[in-house]
This record gives sequence, C-alpha cells and structure tokens, in this order.
Amino acid sequence: MKKGILILATLSLATRALARQDDLSRIGGISPDAQITVFVEQADTPHAAVRYVFRDRRSGAVLGRVKSSYQPEEGDDSDFAWELSHPSWIYWRGDSQYVAIDEANHNHMGTVVLARRLKDSFRQIPVSEERLMAYTKQPWDRARLFFGDDCFLPHDRAEIVIVGFVRRPHSNESAEFGCSVVIDLRQNGAITKVILPKAPKPPNPR
Repeated sequence: MKKGILILATLSLATRALARQDDLSRIGGISPDAQITVFVEQADTPHAAVRYVFRDRRSGAVLGRVKSSYQPEEGDDSDFAWELSHPSWIYWRGDSQYVAIDEANHNHMGTVVLARRLKDSFRQIPVSEERLMAYTKQPWDRARLFFGDDCFLPHDRAEIVIVGFVRRPHSNESAEFGCSVVIDLRQNGAITKVILPKAPKPPNPR
C-alpha cells in the first residue's frame, strides 16, 4: 500500500513539475528516420524556462533539451514566451543527424536553434546572431536569423540567412537587406564565408 502511495505521489509531482508540453511533429518535429520527435515544454514554476526537447519515439527517453530564445521575464505572467516558442518550422538534414529550429518571427525577435545528434543525445551548436551579423560587415540597424529547406549544405555546412534593415550611408533611413553566412557544423558553428546578394545585371543594350 505504501509503495502504491509513493508511486502516485511521484507521478503527481512529475505532473505538476511539467505543466505543459506540446508535440511539434505537425511543423516538422519528426526526424526523417522517424526515431525522434521534438516537443516544447515549460515547467509549472514561476517564470520557468521554455525548452525544446528531443525525445526518442520508441523508448520515450529524453535525449536533450535546448532553451528557446523566448523566455518569460520577471513579473510577466502572460503566455508570450510559450506561444512564440512554437516555431515557424523545424528542419532536419536528410540523415537526421542535424536539426534546425526556425523560431517564430516577432518584430525581428526569435532566432535559429541548431543541434547535432550524437549516439544517445543531442548537442546544441552555438549560433550567435551578433557574431554572424558582425562578420558580414554590414551596417545593420536590426535583423534576425532564418533557416530554410535548402540551408543544410554538403560537407557538414549550413547556411544561416540574415534578413533585416541596414543603415543607408549619410542618411538616417534604413533599407531592407538580406544575406547569408555559411557555418561549419562539425567545428561548433565556425563561420566559413558570407554570401552577399548578387548585383542585378545591367539591361541589354538596344
């Protein structure tokens, strides 16, 4: 009897500790090999962190957790961070070894969260918006990172897209601008090159 009560109490505590969890399979959260599902979770404690969870679909084991860039602030009891931690889409490389979470865009907030799949875990690959933007040597006013269908490249590279506004020279105005930065996934996200937009071709002479 005491053993049964202990089990029930443990389950009750676990339920309270993990108040909500959403399966993100509808937005790309299932790996191509169908072995992993991505969830978003938040514990039932004041201002608890919102995390993305990688779970083995067969065993139910949690293989890793990474924080969303949207986190509740002190004194904010709204669901702002929780709701915006439901990404725009989740992208997997074809062999299921890498995953990119393209977070929801809210006034240039949100980012790209990258992780590498190891034998029995996932390890986050650091993606610094400030570092990538600085590397482009563009006069950014504001911008954010994005990922897309073709952003996983051969030789363990990935293309991170930066879209936003750059300051016009000798002006207080900004212009919309976008470019890409290629990173090496095997080298902890080391930057390899910048891809700037191609200049438009001049019209054919008449």
